[in-house]
Amino acid sequence: MADLSNWAFPPEMQPNAEESPFDLEAALDSMVLLRSEVPEDAFTAGILGTERVGNGVVIRDDGLVLTVGYLITEATSIWLNTNKGRAVAGHPLAYDQPTGFGLVQPLGKLGAPALSRGSAASCRVGDDVVVAGHGGRKHALKAKLIARREFAGYWEYVLDEALFTSPAHPHWSGAALIGGGGPLARSLCDRSQRTCRGFGPRGRRACGTRRSASGRHRDRGRERTGQRACRSLPENLEYRLRGGRSADDSGA
Repeated sequence: MADLSNWAFPPEMQPNAEESPFDLEAALDSMVLLRSEVPEDAFTAGILGTERVGNGVVIRDDGLVLTVGYLITEATSIWLNTNKGRAVAGHPLAYDQPTGFGLVQPLGKLGAPALSRGSAASCRVGDDVVVAGHGGRKHALKAKLIARREFAGYWEYVLDEALFTSPAHPHWSGAALIGGGGPLARSLCDRSQRTCRGFGPRGRRACGTRRSASGRHRDRGRERTGQRACRSLPENLEYRLRGGRSADDSGA
């Protein structure tokens, strides 16, 4: 499994706590490293691999972690590592097919702060943002929102309005897009699809829809490979993933 710790962005590319209008250290400490193992005979093993690694973000005080769903699909073992060096086993709580998001319940105390969820609607082209993975400031990247437009991928995936950021983060799988106005988790990035999925404005539905990838959409998707796009996350995602049960009923 890949080692994602032995590297760092140049200091000039890292966010500066003195320039941040929010508690940068607390926001970055909400990120966790997620490692999962999948059986060799699993349906997705041949496509996504048996050892997967990426990022997740703590979104609730009890340690609930939001991540990209493919990291935990069919996983039999999940481990979460915090910036403080704590390692905790995790349980794949749920995977939401329409959005591609997944939830992981830690089986011990993470001791990491929760990152509040914001709205992608407040993001404007030209805004300064931070693309953050696990590992603190050395794994956080200063970036700009460079466009809001449709994103079409060759894997039959379309977002009606996507957010594009630059420069690109080399380990974007499950990374968070943090807005400059505060520690608001705007999106999670998907390594295999090279997209970001974002938190939408009081979102009751996803911004993106799936269409045929033939013709125009296929060509445009290839041109944009590696760019970051995001879709909105419904506010009731946690409730839906639990099948309409309350947090108390699920044990989360």
